[in-house]
Formats: sequence, structure tokens, C-alpha cells
Amino acid sequence: MKKTIGNIALALVAGMGGSFIYNHYLFSPSLPSVESDGTTPQAVVYQARYDSNTQAATLPLKDDAFVQASALTTPSVVYIKTYYEGRQAVDYWDWFFGYGGQSNIELSSGSGIIVSPDGYILTNNHVIDDAQRIEVIHGKNSYTARLVGTDASTDLAVLKIEAQNLPAIRWGRSSEVQIGEWVLAVGNPFNLTSTVTAGIVSAKGRRLHLNKGQFPIESFIQTDAPINPGNSGGALVNLRGELIGVNTAILSKHGSYVGYGFAVPSDIAKRVYEDLRRYGIVQKAVLGIEAEEITPELVKKLNLKHTEGAVVIDVWKGTPAESIGLEVGDIVTQLNNTPIRSLADYEEAISLLSPGDEVKVYFRRGNQSYQKSVQVVNIDGKPTVYKPYVYESKTLKAVFEAIPALERKRYGIPNGVKIKELKGGLFYRLGLKEGTIIVRINNIEIEKPEEVEKVIERIAGGIIMDIITPEGVPYRVQFRY
Repeated sequence: MKKTIGNIALALVAGMGGSFIYNHYLFSPSLPSVESDGTTPQAVVYQARYDSNTQAATLPLKDDAFVQASALTTPSVVYIKTYYEGRQAVDYWDWFFGYGGQSNIELSSGSGIIVSPDGYILTNNHVIDDAQRIEVIHGKNSYTARLVGTDASTDLAVLKIEAQNLPAIRWGRSSEVQIGEWVLAVGNPFNLTSTVTAGIVSAKGRRLHLNKGQFPIESFIQTDAPINPGNSGGALVNLRGELIGVNTAILSKHGSYVGYGFAVPSDIAKRVYEDLRRYGIVQKAVLGIEAEEITPELVKKLNLKHTEGAVVIDVWKGTPAESIGLEVGDIVTQLNNTPIRSLADYEEAISLLSPGDEVKVYFRRGNQSYQKSVQVVNIDGKPTVYKPYVYESKTLKAVFEAIPALERKRYGIPNGVKIKELKGGLFYRLGLKEGTIIVRINNIEIEKPEEVEKVIERIAGGIIMDIITPEGVPYRVQFRY
């Protein structure tokens, strides 16, 4: 469980002997945020002028671009506090049904970005993951936030607060960002009324193997602008004060910044935000392949003639990729007008498409080049907007969701339902996480979301559940009562 005090590593140890650290702190709510001299942090005053017509801050032109960009963007970055309530059961009935027991409130924090004047806020999924209550602090005002939607595959989430005429940040185009370009990392850790650090873009298209979900998308912007714990969900901006990324992770051995910060590109973040606001979920476009980075091992194994692009290692049956004849070993080199030089390029390009879009796929097989056009589909295999089938169980304090067709194919399961949301209850106390797939309970195949509640209500004596963890690992959970 992530409810500990201090830094927290939420990913596996990676290269260069370090760990990827999601940038938010967990701390006791009884410990106030103070400066080293014991005083309460003071707000920093920025001479920005807010224009209610354009919904953006404006400044008179100054020589110092850093000052201008800071003043334009710091009013748009908020402090986010999340609360988790855990119960220590007194007896079995308290444990099973969630009655009584001791209540413990624990607190996590991070940053967020105002992306709409009417109160929509973009942050990282890991900042608010499992939270039972979310508080947003903007200046002197505190708001209870509603969770609009999350997307584990990009580690993004959208919140909504009831407010108007907020200073929304300006969107920039991450596709236009250049390596070596100056950028600012803006965060609001511990409600310090924004912190700003400067650096350059060190690289683009980085994959860290951090994101969860069945179709993870990773194409991080790497920066050497110092990003420290508490800045997760903050803004990476250019010197025009435009949002080009959402700060997400650092590479560190000890939890403090050592030169490697990573942000979700704004082109991906904007698409996720718009889908979550409109549909509550991201409308993922699926071509129907599993691709990999081209490595020396794959070049040798597949006898590849070219080393730039994304190599196909699997083609799913009944998908657009199969219909245009893509095969294992083919190298995707371009989607529409976007060159594909790496796996990150492919993932970013496909993430910007919507189900039903027509896409031209350029690929190589041996020494031959091909171009095929096809319509991408949603995660249920259809070229339309995907509408999830969900059921909320008051008894189990959980929301369950049907597994779409292509996700079942990838897992190799004919049935199952996903835990979409936990609000306490039995599964929460068993340590299950949102995103867990329940395949069967006591050898009863689970086909529909409402069947979880019905099956458990009929069982007496003990429960055996076959599940798949959010990381894709099959597992068996057993308990008796």
C-alpha cells in the first residue's frame, strides 16, 4: 500500500541504478508545512494581469522571458490534497461489511493545472489514485473536487471544482518542442504558492515502463529543469507560457531530483483531457498490433533490414491490422504524415487518433515498402465511440465494468469484469486495486458487472477469486469466514 510517510517509489528500479519516482509526498495531516526557520511559507506575488475575455493572464512585454513565463503560468497551478480512510476491523462482520472499526485518515499531496476557466483541472492519476476525498487549494480558496475521470495508461486525471473565471493555462504544442529549448517546471508542492525551476528539454519520446493499463502510452519529454517530490501534476511550460507537458516522474536513487525529469507531452494530455471531460473515459484508437522498440536482439532474431521504426511482434485477430495484412516482423515507419522512428513515436501517434479515423499505415517487410489505409477501432473492436457497461454495488462499495472485446483478447480470457472504482468495502480491505480483473469466483465464470455482487451474496464459508492484477499478472485470492 502507498500510505507511508515520506517519499514513495511507485515503479520498478530502472537503468543507471536509479528508481523512477512519482513526484508527490505522503505525510501526516498533523504535520503542518513550514519553512526551515519554522515560519509558514509566504505567498509569492506575481504582477500578472488577468483578462476575463481571453481567460488567460497577460503581461506587458519584458526583457526577462523567465519572469514573464513564470507570471503567466504560476496562477494556473494548484495544490492538491487527497484523503484516504482505512478501517481496522473489530470482528469479521465489521471487516466483511465495513461496519465499525477504527478510522485512520491519511494524506497525500501533489500539484494540478487549471485548464478551463470553469474549474477543470489536469493532474497525474497517481496523485489522486485511491483517494476518497480530493481537495484543491488555489490561492486563499479551498474546494472539494469531483473526479471527472482517470487514464492509467497515460497517468493522467481530470478534476472539477465549482468555480468560475479561473486563470486557465494556455495550451502549447509538444510536437513543436525542440531538444535544447528552454522550459520551466511549475509546481505547487505543500501549498507553497507555486515553485518555478528552469532547464532545457534533454530528450523526447522517452519510455520508462511506468504507466499501467492494458494499452499504456509513453512518450515522455525529458528535462533537466529540477522537479522534486510534490510537483507531480504540475506544468512544464515554454518561455511563451504555454503548457507543453504535465510533470510526472523523476529518475532518482533517493527520491530527490538528480537531473532527470519526465513530463507527459501536452498533445497527449490535451486529447486525454478532452475525452475525459466529454465521455468520462479516453476513446482509445486501436490498430491491432503489439509493437516493440527495435533492438540489436530483435534485428538478429527477426533478421530485420531496417532499424528505424516500430517492429510488429504480434497481430491481434479480427483487428484492422490483420485486415491490411500486417505481419510479425513488419516495421511501421509512418502513420499518416507522422514519421515513426521509435516505439514512443508510434504510441504517441496512435494516441492522437480516435475510433473511426482513417489512417495510412506505412510499413516495411524485408526490402519492400507498403502503404495501406484502414479505419482504426475502439477497444471493443468497433469504429465508434465506446460506451462502457458499468454497475455500482452498494453492498460491496465498488463499481464494476465489463471488459471490452480487444482487452479480453489481449489477456486471453473469454470473460471477466474490471474493478473500476473502490469506495471502501470488501475488495478494498482485501488489498485489491482499481483496474483488477475478476475472472471467476469459486469457479463461477463472471460475465457481467452485476454478477460479482450476486455470486458473493450466495456464498458461505469461503471465497476463491481468480483475478488479473492491473499489471497483467494472474493471481488467486482466497479467504475464509
